Amino acid sequence: MFSIETYQDPYSYFSQLIFKENEIHIVSESTLASYLKDYAKKQGDSFHIYTYDRLQRILYGDWYGLTELMLASKIRTYLQAEVTDPKQYRYLEEHIGEWVKAFRYLVELDLNDLSPVTQEAEEAFLFRKTIAFLHQDPQIQKLCKKRKECPAKLLYKKIHPQLERVYVYQMSQISADQMMFFWQLRAAKIPIIFRIPYYPQYPMVSLGWKELYEQVSRKSVDQWGVNKQSISLTKGRRWVHFLEQKRSGNLFDPLKIEFHFFESLAHFQHYLDWHQDGAQTRQYVTTSYPQMSQAFHDGLSTRLESNILSYPEGKFLYYFYQSSRDQHEIYLDYTTLVECMTSGWVELDDGLGKDILPILIDLESYMDGISTIREVKERFRSLEELLDVSKQFDQLAEDKIEGNQIKQYLLNPFRVFPYVHLDRHPITIRQIQNAITNLEDMIKELLPEEGKEISIKQHMDQLRKYWKQMRNRRKIDVDVEEQIEEILYTPLFVDWEVTRADLRQFFLSFCEQDQDRDQWGSLSSFTQIEGLTLTADEIHLTDLSKRGIDQVQQRGCLPSILSWSWLIQSIRQQFGEQNPQAAKRTHSVMIHYLADKLKENLLLFRLFFLLVFHRKKLIVSWIRGLHEQDEESSYLQLLFQLYGNGKELLTWDLNYEVDVSNVDMKDHRLYARLDHFIEQIPQVYWTDQEVCSRKFFYNSLLELHPIYTDDIHQQKVFALLGSLLSQQAGGKEMVRKMVYPLFPQWTDQQKSDLIEMVSHSPLRESLHFQGIEYPKALIQFQSLETNDQEQTICEVSEQLDERISSIFQQHVEAKVGDHCKTCPYLYACTEGEFTIERSM
Repeated sequence: MFSIETYQDPYSYFSQLIFKENEIHIVSESTLASYLKDYAKKQGDSFHIYTYDRLQRILYGDWYGLTELMLASKIRTYLQAEVTDPKQYRYLEEHIGEWVKAFRYLVELDLNDLSPVTQEAEEAFLFRKTIAFLHQDPQIQKLCKKRKECPAKLLYKKIHPQLERVYVYQMSQISADQMMFFWQLRAAKIPIIFRIPYYPQYPMVSLGWKELYEQVSRKSVDQWGVNKQSISLTKGRRWVHFLEQKRSGNLFDPLKIEFHFFESLAHFQHYLDWHQDGAQTRQYVTTSYPQMSQAFHDGLSTRLESNILSYPEGKFLYYFYQSSRDQHEIYLDYTTLVECMTSGWVELDDGLGKDILPILIDLESYMDGISTIREVKERFRSLEELLDVSKQFDQLAEDKIEGNQIKQYLLNPFRVFPYVHLDRHPITIRQIQNAITNLEDMIKELLPEEGKEISIKQHMDQLRKYWKQMRNRRKIDVDVEEQIEEILYTPLFVDWEVTRADLRQFFLSFCEQDQDRDQWGSLSSFTQIEGLTLTADEIHLTDLSKRGIDQVQQRGCLPSILSWSWLIQSIRQQFGEQNPQAAKRTHSVMIHYLADKLKENLLLFRLFFLLVFHRKKLIVSWIRGLHEQDEESSYLQLLFQLYGNGKELLTWDLNYEVDVSNVDMKDHRLYARLDHFIEQIPQVYWTDQEVCSRKFFYNSLLELHPIYTDDIHQQKVFALLGSLLSQQAGGKEMVRKMVYPLFPQWTDQQKSDLIEMVSHSPLRESLHFQGIEYPKALIQFQSLETNDQEQTICEVSEQLDERISSIFQQHVEAKVGDHCKTCPYLYACTEGEFTIERSM
C-alpha cells in the first residue's frame, strides 16, 4: 500500500532531507516546489522536484494545450448536429468547458462510458452520447491511447531509468485522477511515500490530514511513520486553542497580526502605492487571484514576472479573441481595442508604441458605447469635426489670448472636454486611424466569422507571422518571449477546424497557467500559502471575504456534469464489482469525495500553518467591492477576535495631503509677485475657493481650468454649452444640427433632454479678465450647477488674507461637501466624498 511520513516543524524537517537522483519529489504547488529545490541545490543539481501538474505535462504533453481545444471543437460540432432547440444549444455551449474537463477526467480514470441512470436528465443522456461519439473519433482514440500509457514506463523513460521511489508532499486536495496515478505507480512496484504535517498533540488541528490519509493509506494513524518530536509553539497559540475547542482566556500569544479594512478598490490601490518599499520581500496572497490580478495589475505588474498577462504582448492573447466578426461587422468593445492597440502586435507608425496609451485613455469617455470597428471610425470622424470647431474658437480670439491657457478656456468652453486637448500627445488622430485599420485587417485575417471555422494550422501560421513582425519592431522581455513562443509553437499533431470561441478558450487556458510556474511575483493565490509561509519575510493575506473563501473551496471540485454515485456505478458496470481495477478506481473516487468534504478542516489547517510558521510580518485584510454583495468571512472575524486586541478593524485612510511647497508658480505664468496674485485669477475661479480651497488650487494653479473626464460631468457640460449656444442665431435647431453630431456617445434624445433641464443663464451677461470679455455663465462650468439655483460671484476682497492663507499654507485644505459630486478632481482628492458615501 502507500506509506505515510509525518513532520511537525517544516523548517527543521525539510532542511534535513536527503535527495537522491533516482527519486521523484511531487508537490501540489509551485512555491513549495521552489522551497524544496533551494535545499536540493545544496546537495547537487540533478534532483527531480515537480509540481503534480508539471510532471503530468512532462509525461503526457500531447494531452494538454491544443487537445483541450480540439475536444471542445468536436463536442461543439456534435451538439450542433444533435440539438435543434437554439435555447438549449446556447446553454450547452456555455458549458462545453465543463464537458471537456469531465471527458478528460473519465479518460484519466480509464472509464470509457457512463452507465445509464434511472430518471436520467436530458443533459446527462446527451453527455453519455457525446462520450460515445468522441471515443469513435480516430484522432481522439489516438490521444486517449497515449494518455493511458503506463506512467511508470514514462517515468523510467523521461525522468530516470532506475527510479526507486516517489515522495508526495503536503497534498491536501487529491482528485480521483491523481489518486489513480499513484495507484498505477504502486502497481509497477514503485514505493509511494506521502509526507504530511501532523500534530498528534493537537487532534483537531490535524483532523483533516488524519481522516484523509487514513483513507489514502488504508492504515490507521498508529501504523504511520509518525514523527515523535513534538514542537513547542511560540506563536499561534490562541488559534490552536480555538481549534482544539479550549478557552483561550488571557493566554499569552506573541503573534502580532496587522489588520486592514479597505473601503474600496481605490483604497487598496492607494495602499499599494504607499508600500512600494520592501516590495522584493513582501508577498500578497489572495483568495481571489483572477479578480486581484486584473483589478490591481498596474499596482503589482512590475513584480508579476512570470505572468504573461502582466505584459502588453501577453494581454493581446487574452483580449484579441474577445473581438468577433460576421459578414458585415467587426465587434469589439473599447477595452479590447485599447489592449490590442497597446500590445505591440498591431503595427503603429515608427516609435509611437509607448505614446498611444495616454491618448486612448483621454478618448475613453468619447468612445463610450462603441461595439464595432465601424462605430470607432465614425467616432474619430466626429472627433475631427469637434477638434476643428474648438480650433475655430481659439483662432477667433488668437490675438487676445497671447498663449494664456486661462484666457483660452474663458473664450472656448469646449476646452473642458479632455478629448480636445489631443495636441499635447505626440501622436495624431490620423496615425491612430491607420493603426485601427491595421487592427481591422488582423481581425479579418486571423478570426473566422461567428458560426464558421478555420484551420487551426492556418491560424497558428498567420499568428506566428504577426509575432515575428512584432519581434522585429520592438524589444520584448525574455521571459515573456519564451512563454509566448511556447504557446505559438505548440506541436500540431493533427489539423482540424476551430471556431473563434475555441481559439479564445485555448489561449485563455495558457494565459491562466500561473499555477504551473515555479517563479512567482508579488501576488499569489491562497493555494500557494504553505510555500510562501516558509519563504516570504512579509505576507499580506487579503480578501478574506465570503466570496473569496468560496473561490478557494471550489478549486478541485468534481466537473459539474458528473456525480459521485454516477462514477461509482459506472466503474462497477465497466470493471465488475469484485475486480481489483474497480476497487482502485472506487477508492480513488472516494478519496476525491473525502478531500472535497474536508476542505474546511484543511483550510483551517492552512491558516494554522501560516500563523505558526510565517517568518516575520503578517498582515490580514479584506477589500470591499472586489466582489458584488460580499462581506468579511467568518475566518477574518475569528482572526480579528483572537488577535485584534479589542481594537476596531483598521480602515485604510486615503488622508495623505497635497504638498505644494515645491510647486513653482512661475511655470504657470500666474504671477510675478504675490501682490499681483488676484489679478492672475478670473473672478469666476474664486467661486471654487468659496467651497473648497483644494479644488481652487487644482483649477487655478495646477490645471489652469477644469477638465471633466467623467461621463456624467461631461453630460452636464454639454447641457450648459448647448443652452448657451442655443441663445445665438439659429437657436436650438442650429445646436441640433451643428453641435449634436460632435458628441455621438449620447443619443439625440438624451442630448435634447439634457439641454431642456438646464436653467438658461443669459449669454450677454459678461465679466472681464485681462482685456478679454467672457460670459458670466461660465460660473456654471466651474460648479456644474444646471438648476435654477442662484449663481453668485464672490467678492475677492472679502477676507482676502484668510483666502490666500488657505491656499499657500504647506498643505492645501480640502472641504468635503455636496460639491464633491461635480468636482473633476474627486478621484485624485484624498478627502472627497462620493455620492454613495454621502447617502449612507
